[in-house]
Parts: sequence; C-alpha cells; structure tokens
Amino acid sequence: NLPGFEGRDMRALLRQRLNMPVEVENDVNFAAWGEAWKGHGAGTDTSQGGLAFVAIGTGIGMGLVWGDRMLRGSIGAAGEIAVLPIGGDPSDPASRRCGALESVVSGAALVADYRSCGGMQPGQTLRDIVKGDASDPSLDGVMDRLAKNVALAVLSVDAIVNPSVFVFGGGIGSRAALVGKIHDHLVRLMPEGMPVPVCRISGLGNRAGVLGAVRAARLAYADDLAGHAGP
Repeated sequence: NLPGFEGRDMRALLRQRLNMPVEVENDVNFAAWGEAWKGHGAGTDTSQGGLAFVAIGTGIGMGLVWGDRMLRGSIGAAGEIAVLPIGGDPSDPASRRCGALESVVSGAALVADYRSCGGMQPGQTLRDIVKGDASDPSLDGVMDRLAKNVALAVLSVDAIVNPSVFVFGGGIGSRAALVGKIHDHLVRLMPEGMPVPVCRISGLGNRAGVLGAVRAARLAYADDLAGHAGP
C-alpha cells in the first residue's frame, strides 16, 4: 500500500539518516502490541492465551501477541490472514496478488459490493458508506457478507492458536455494527462445545499503533541491556 517502498531496506536507510538504532515494523503488529499493553490485554496474562489484533480498512491484516513477544512465524508471515482461502478463489490471479480473503474484505471490495447492490450515490466515499444509515437494506447486506467472511477467518485462527481475545480496529473494523455481526455469525459457526471467541473493538483507536511502537522500543531496549549484561 506504499508505492516506492517495496524492496528498500528502510531500517538501514533510517539508521543512516537518524544516526541511531532503528527498527521497522508492520503497523498492524504495532497496534497489536499497543492493545496487549494498554488496551484490552492490559491487566491480563497474554502469555497464556495471547491477543489477536485484526485491522480491516484498506485491506485486512492481523498481529498476534503472546506475552511480550510477537508471534511472527519462520519468515515473518504469521498473521497474514489476507491470503486465507476464504471468500474468493485463491487460484484467481487477482486473489493471488492481494489474497483471497482480502479480495472480499477490504475497502475496495465493500465499495464494489455496495455499488453492485445499487446503493452507491454520486459523490459517496468509503467513509460515507461505513458511517451510513443502518436501516439501509443494501448496506446491511454488504456488511453482513463482509462480517461472515471475517467470522470464517476468526474461526480459522481460533482453531489454530486460540487467542484469549480478538480486537478489531481500522476504518472498517472499528465499527460496532460490523463486530456485532461478526459475533452473531460466530455463534452460528462454532462447533458444539467450543466457546465463541471474545471479540472487542479497539478502545485505543489510532493511538494503538503509537503505543505499540513505544512498547516495542522498550522491549528492544530491555533485550539490548540483557545482552550487554552477559550470563
């Protein structure tokens, strides 16, 4: 989503320009750290169940925090739920560019779905649609279809890592009506005997990423001090 940055070593570039240690992180991971530290994970032991932060806006992404650590996977791809084979055809060339799930769960997908229902008005933007009239049947159907695909993704993640809480954020993901629909679909989708995953809206809003950056810096500094202290 940031043209011109792909393939560039931003860590090295910023270290050179700022003349200080620099780390570069995915924005959704930062938000996950912020939520685990000062949001819905505050006061709970996330080292056991962990916290999943799901951002829905331009696209969909997820950060997974267990205790003070980010769950990254072998090449840093843990949390890339955009590629889950849900909603779209994963073999379609378009899906392979952005991911099958993101082909149906994104700002562009929401606008396209709403337009196909005849609900789009001249001059309307994504922000207008997301904040639109809850009594609009076309909008309600669009949000319900989006919520079902997200619920399927939550079910998939829960079956594998089973975090204590799913926190939703982003321009679309922070809408209470959408998260309510996600919960309703999960109630119908969960196998017998399995509890419905806890779903919350980020209480930190746009501050989640900034607070997460502070948390990441503090943890990196602590690791650096421990390394210099020796055995």
